[in-house]
Amino acid sequence: MNLFMPIALLQHGAMQQLPWWKMPECWWLTMGVLLLLADIFGKNISHRIIPRISLWGLCVAWIVAVFAPRGAESFFGAGYIYDGTAYFFKAFFVSATLAVVWMMLADEQERSEGRSEYFILPWFAMSGMGFLSSANDFLTMFVSLELVTITFYILVSYHRVRRDSLEAGAKYLVLGALSTGFMVYGIAFVFGLTGTLDFGKVSIFIATHDIQSGVAFGILLILVGVAFKVGAAPFHWWVPDVYQGAPTPITAYLSVASKAAGFAILIRLLMSPFYAIWTQDVAGLMVLAAVASILIGNLGALAQRDVKRLMGYSSVSHAGFLLMGLVAATDFGLKALYFYLVVYALATLLVLGLVCVLARSLGGTEMRHFSGLAKRNPYLAWMMLIGMVSLAGLPPTGGFFAKWQIFAAAWEAGRHHLVLFAIFGAVVSLYYYLAIVRKMFFASADDEKETVPVRVDPVYFALLSLLTVGTVVTGLAPSLVIKCIQKLAF
Repeated sequence: MNLFMPIALLQHGAMQQLPWWKMPECWWLTMGVLLLLADIFGKNISHRIIPRISLWGLCVAWIVAVFAPRGAESFFGAGYIYDGTAYFFKAFFVSATLAVVWMMLADEQERSEGRSEYFILPWFAMSGMGFLSSANDFLTMFVSLELVTITFYILVSYHRVRRDSLEAGAKYLVLGALSTGFMVYGIAFVFGLTGTLDFGKVSIFIATHDIQSGVAFGILLILVGVAFKVGAAPFHWWVPDVYQGAPTPITAYLSVASKAAGFAILIRLLMSPFYAIWTQDVAGLMVLAAVASILIGNLGALAQRDVKRLMGYSSVSHAGFLLMGLVAATDFGLKALYFYLVVYALATLLVLGLVCVLARSLGGTEMRHFSGLAKRNPYLAWMMLIGMVSLAGLPPTGGFFAKWQIFAAAWEAGRHHLVLFAIFGAVVSLYYYLAIVRKMFFASADDEKETVPVRVDPVYFALLSLLTVGTVVTGLAPSLVIKCIQKLAF
């Protein structure tokens, strides 16, 4: 059974109109604006209180997003739809933002910069990503995407006293603007030739007409713009530099939430406007992008010695694995993609959360700085081991079952050569993931550092423990996690 067509038809049918106050993004934006006003008019206390208000507010938003009543509803003349896909991604974005703001608290305590907007801007990024997951026309999609990218331009270069942070922000701004240009140009082509921005009407036009070269060119440009956002090769140039230079919590936010937002766009596009030409042209482009991402991401990571930069190339390769779920274009493929996103998010947040808190204690983020960590804090070393093993796709962690499901979905869809190539890429990734493990457990640190223990705030240790447990549970009880995902998304 193919899920894309039923969801595409659902979007064209009569939907219950959603009152504005039921849209979670309205409350997220309101919270962000109120926190900004509190920061402006309460400067004496805001830098101490706002981070905690932001964290607890996200806890409430998470409860609402996960336990909200289900139903297909629309708003903005069906430009905004609240269906299963939207439910899943909104819960995903709130969860990722909650973990990242928790990481920001530890990062800010280390840096003591006392600037509250660092904890406020994620509310706006989360709102934009939420709107993206519900976008049902190109106008809503583009405006939502710009809200996300503009917020990330600021967050990436937030530590303005650091040259590498400013450089990362400049690169992200220039290449992000370039990708936006591709997308807008493609949307203009599609609108000019179909006469509509609505996903459903574009889908009907393409299905009932001989596709013109202009429409095909517009679709190609839109997909190029989205490929920039998900960090898929060959449009991945910004990823390693930006991941290395950005503050570590923002690196985690980019690699998890921003990437998921890009795949939310792709799912929306392939559900409706591009569904009619999926088997003709778009699937072939996705296969090429998946192969290039797995190849370039894994080969690029082999030469890296900085953990954040390595995670950048790792993110490119994981984009390739995620694209395999879209290539399958079945209900099994879509469920495998959702499960992979959850597992990838847990492991990535765990690894970068450890890097965030260890960078100062260990002296940097290069692999050599992690030498002997097992002797200084065995708990953190074992947590890092679990995160790396999951990213590598080894049992008994969730990464193994996530890759197995993605491979099975692609194999079932007849993409045998793609699966064999992806297995080769997964084997190559073992080298650089386990290289960090070797440094922690089998290499010796400097004599003066080896006896100095590494300590972590108990509250932050609770976050790391939750991520570790989640990474293990997704491997030991994958069927339970898949049932939860199915309840949210389907």
